[in-house]
Amino acid sequence: MFLLCALVYACYSPGAGFGLAFDDVANLIGLATVRDADSALIFVFAGDAGPLGRPLSLASFLPHAGAWVEQLALMIRANIGLHLVNALLVAQLARRLAAFLPEVSIQPARFALAVAALWATSPLLMSTSLMAVQRMTSLSAFFCLLGMIAWLDARVRLEQRPWRSLAGMSVAVLLCTAAAALSKETGALLPLFIMVIEFGLVRHRLPAPLQVPPEALAWMGWRLLVFGLPILGILYLGWRHLADVDAAYAGFGYGPVDRLLTQAGVLFEYLHQIVVPKRSGLGPFHDDVLVSSSLSGLLLSCCWLVSGVLAWRLRNGKYRAFSFAYAWFLVGHLLESTIFPLEPYFEHRNYLPAVGVWIGVCALLWSGIGTLRHAGTAVLAVLLLNNLFVLRETGLVWSDPVIAGRIWHEEHPDSMRALLQYGRSLGERGQVERSVQVYDAASPRLQATAHYQAGRLQLYCATRPPERVEDAMRSLENVLGSGRIDYHAPESVGLVMQLAAAERCKGFDIGRGRAILEAIATSTDSRVMPRARRAAHAALADYWISQSELDPTIRHLEEVSLSSGEIADMRKIVRVLLSARLCEVAVDRFNAVSLHEPANPLKRVVWRYQRDGMAQDIASGCGSAAAGGKH
Repeated sequence: MFLLCALVYACYSPGAGFGLAFDDVANLIGLATVRDADSALIFVFAGDAGPLGRPLSLASFLPHAGAWVEQLALMIRANIGLHLVNALLVAQLARRLAAFLPEVSIQPARFALAVAALWATSPLLMSTSLMAVQRMTSLSAFFCLLGMIAWLDARVRLEQRPWRSLAGMSVAVLLCTAAAALSKETGALLPLFIMVIEFGLVRHRLPAPLQVPPEALAWMGWRLLVFGLPILGILYLGWRHLADVDAAYAGFGYGPVDRLLTQAGVLFEYLHQIVVPKRSGLGPFHDDVLVSSSLSGLLLSCCWLVSGVLAWRLRNGKYRAFSFAYAWFLVGHLLESTIFPLEPYFEHRNYLPAVGVWIGVCALLWSGIGTLRHAGTAVLAVLLLNNLFVLRETGLVWSDPVIAGRIWHEEHPDSMRALLQYGRSLGERGQVERSVQVYDAASPRLQATAHYQAGRLQLYCATRPPERVEDAMRSLENVLGSGRIDYHAPESVGLVMQLAAAERCKGFDIGRGRAILEAIATSTDSRVMPRARRAAHAALADYWISQSELDPTIRHLEEVSLSSGEIADMRKIVRVLLSARLCEVAVDRFNAVSLHEPANPLKRVVWRYQRDGMAQDIASGCGSAAAGGKH
């Protein structure tokens, strides 16, 4: 294992200096404001990357607070270290599961090493560790693996010590599921991974462990509760999304059926990159995947259904490792690769699903191929060598942001994120003109999007003469009538308006920019995402604040507050009111906010902190009399 960890670290290490990547700034910029315990609490509990905020993951970044950008390489190396720890946990899990796989039960240590080696060297998982913010994925996986191991240790003693075993299993599932879900929401799938282990492997070697009625009834109830609740929760979430498809998929341009058919092909591509990876298909940017209903998607969905029937038929026989791997892989993708409105392709989604794939592959090949006893071992060795070769090549790509950006942009010419990454890396090297040329040479599909045209307008403000800025403005107006509009477009227009107001963007018409934002903010078109409307209102509020216009400022801030439901946005309204010396109105707003404490205990921490800060704002702005009157 030591040699394995050293090899993996050597392959990953060149990419530690890559720098900022997609989503890093949006989720980690709050580290710059962490100065004391209060600001640390705000950072940890104010996360919005997921429904639960992912506070445990955010807390893991606190040691890097303050100069977090300068410590980015150290953060990445910590991610790599966590990946190696997870590899050790994968080995421990595989060693325990070997007892339930007859073909490998006599060599559990070698089997565990093979599974851990193939998983740890899987190139598809590299971006999970080399993107700082994806520690959320690997930390959640850490708690999931820990929970599976603890559950298995208690499960094998169920017959001898039933009540103690049930208690141990309960503690393992509850604590590790909570910790995993608070790191990333997919951690809530831990009970379902355990269900796959129980029904796919364990029950074949330890059938009906309890016969005495009280213990047997308790064991049946435990399984119904622990395995049934997550299934009901997922079904409920699915029903909520399907009950109002237009709202759930607003701005996406497709529906749940389109996404499900597309995911059938994406899942096969994942499997290909897990088992037989190739460097040309790897990289963090896959936002160019087209989501649509197609015959190929239907055929691939049928392939998954046929495979499911085969897995069901093989579940009790010699090849039940195939059934186990099939169920594990699909369970791992239940939340992120089915009907829920998320982007279709991200490599990090395979971090845990790949564990089951490699357990299945190793178990199926361990006893040989047909009459060739050692052929399976030879195939596993070839797979490992291929993993190491591709992993090393991928690590070298990550070692230079400009080279990586160029490769990813060439491989994904329709990816906006790949274009932005390449352009930014060129700009950071001082190759600004080359960066503009790359941007101008974007694919027609990209140029037809509001995201691209708004970014081009922002870029031209800093690099091109007024007439070219005017052209970029006109191009943006032309594309707003078609295609998806996300939050990037109004944010870019808002920034350009600020530059123009400071006379740092010649050729930009502020009136036209305001009209663009108003059109997005008030649009009821399904192409406009709710977050885009909120961003447009926020940009307009910032503009009117700079113009010292109270009424439109309050109007747009109220729209932002209604959309987000965040107390921080209401606090902005109170601050604007205080700046206009409207103390009574500010106190009324404060009293209204104080009546709506959130039920979510994690959100309540930040809510109370912001409420107390709002009270201090009122006391400072209106004096102690007003502060006392608010109660």
